[in-house]
Amino acid sequence: MDINAKKKQYSLNEKKLYRRLSILALLMFSTMAGLSWLGYNSIRVRQQGMQEQRKGDFVAVADQIRIDVKEQLEHFIKTEQQRPYTDYQPFHVPDYTDNLNESQTIPMVQSELADKFESSFALGHFQVNSQGDVITPYSQVFLNSQNEDKLYQNNAIIDNVKKNLLPSITSNITKNNIPGFKTSNARQGQQSRSSGSDGMGPGLGMGMGMGMGMGMGMGMGMGMGMGMGMGMGTPELNSNPQNRLAASKSDNSANYYMDLKQQKTKTMNVSRANIDYNRQALNNDMSQQGMLNAPDQRIAQQTQQRFDSSETVPIRIDGFSTQTITATPEANGIFDGQIFFLRHVQIEDQHLVQGFKFKSEKLIDIINRAADRYKKTGMAYIISPEQLPESSIAYAAILDFDFGQIVVNLSETDPLWIIKEISKYKIWYFSIIAIALVMMGLAGGGIWHSMNSQIRLNRKKDDFISAVSHELRTPLTSIRMYAEMLENNWVKDTNKQQQYYSNVRQESERLSRLIENVLDFSRLQRGSKRYDFQLGDLNDCISKAIEMIKPCATRADFEIINNFEPIQAFAFDSDAIMQMVINLVDNAIKYANNTDNKQIIIRTRVDGPNAIIEVKDHGPGIPHRQKKNIFDPFYRCHEESTRTTTGVGLGLALVQRLTQAHRGHIKLVNTTIGATFQIALPRES
Repeated sequence: MDINAKKKQYSLNEKKLYRRLSILALLMFSTMAGLSWLGYNSIRVRQQGMQEQRKGDFVAVADQIRIDVKEQLEHFIKTEQQRPYTDYQPFHVPDYTDNLNESQTIPMVQSELADKFESSFALGHFQVNSQGDVITPYSQVFLNSQNEDKLYQNNAIIDNVKKNLLPSITSNITKNNIPGFKTSNARQGQQSRSSGSDGMGPGLGMGMGMGMGMGMGMGMGMGMGMGMGMGMGTPELNSNPQNRLAASKSDNSANYYMDLKQQKTKTMNVSRANIDYNRQALNNDMSQQGMLNAPDQRIAQQTQQRFDSSETVPIRIDGFSTQTITATPEANGIFDGQIFFLRHVQIEDQHLVQGFKFKSEKLIDIINRAADRYKKTGMAYIISPEQLPESSIAYAAILDFDFGQIVVNLSETDPLWIIKEISKYKIWYFSIIAIALVMMGLAGGGIWHSMNSQIRLNRKKDDFISAVSHELRTPLTSIRMYAEMLENNWVKDTNKQQQYYSNVRQESERLSRLIENVLDFSRLQRGSKRYDFQLGDLNDCISKAIEMIKPCATRADFEIINNFEPIQAFAFDSDAIMQMVINLVDNAIKYANNTDNKQIIIRTRVDGPNAIIEVKDHGPGIPHRQKKNIFDPFYRCHEESTRTTTGVGLGLALVQRLTQAHRGHIKLVNTTIGATFQIALPRES
């Protein structure tokens, strides 16, 4: 009953341990799963962050390109707007001539543009009057020049204006609706546009507009010595609702609109003398080119005439407007046709159109240089009139002007670089997770193994205590019984007395062997056992052990048969050898007690460098599933509650430890009947 209660208590304790281990394992794997999810989610957030950061990079690059182009165009338009109207004539009279006395010759000043066919974005300045006459600042210079190439270039400018531009504007120059000269082909304004791309790139919440009002400042000396300058600054970006773009329909493009029509008309007063002098100088130049009819020749000949400088004349100069002439042979570049910047100048009843052809190649060059300067590592760009297919770009910056649009298509040189970068993170992540899982598995396995070992050890200790109690109780009871009978002189027969004395001695020896085995195992566990290796005869040592165990064997009806071969003397610990043989014989007596063949055979022989000791019995043998455990401390082949054999489970464990101390080994030899233990000891001097 006590044993069953113990077993039930052990079972409950084990269940508690297994339950705690299961809870611990569940917590560990739940924590690992949570950390794994957090790690993978962090990689996903990192990927989104990299994509958003890259979008921001594209937006920043596009905005920097826009600002760079805007600043350079603003500066150019402002410079051109501030250019005096007289710069469009080959020669003009300076504004201080109205103060000259009659004895002085009226000076003529050459235009600043006289030797400049190209000036920043401008290609070929010209002026058209109401009669459709076209002059350039280069006319007089290059008519007298021997450079045929420059003369040809000058004539080409005039021919281009006459052939392509004049049909669009001449009919309006003579009308009173100036400055509203014909602009039917001009781009009067741009509607906000937005387009998208499937590629990765930054987006704007709404389209971005860019209005640029060009100013004009002009300082001229007046007849009375009074100077006057007028100008207009650049309007604030998006300050006018008409310049503001509608919300962008795509995250992959932004429309930057630059309105060049925000310039105001300028009016100034100039002395009539200066105006008349300049008109006379212009007519003289046109007369030399054969551009005036007969009545006008009279004006051209009056070069020395003096004019009244007291009267002033208002001059009206409008802001620049653009005129696009399509389907012309001279059209080239990224836009549909030739682009002209024109302004209207009114001097009393005289109407002039001044302007220049816009160099679209210069604009492309400016955009290229800005893109090269601001693009980041891994970015590429293509400039085109329209947005490229969405699958081939990451972001499109649409620069929208009055005269057309230019699209800077930004793309990744390696569209998969973020995926590749994230793949590296994933490789590291999964490697760490795999290592962590392996370590967790090893830790869990180690805990499981330790717990099972602890449970087995506790069982063995309990079995050991039960076995020791049983093993001690039996000989002590016998000794007490025989001693009491002899002490009270209850046994009269002398032979019986001798037998009882012999039984007392045998039980005492059995008790001594048990205690010695326990003490020796304890010493071996602590590493404190001492050995005395001496040269000796192994067969003689085994014979002594047989003599010590023979009374026990005889009492159990066992016969010990020895079969010794000659073995040369070598070093060994005789006490340890005797203890090994006694334990093996005692083990055979216990487990083969119920067999018919009660012979125990002890053999010795030489096998190469080793001396072999074999102990064989004819008992039931050892089950195959238990062979790997028989050398474990406290192991018994049967449950403690049902076993019928004596012992505490230390005999074979002690034999193995003592054999290993001799640098030998012990094994169970496979046999059909009984069990055979074989000890191999190295023969060393």
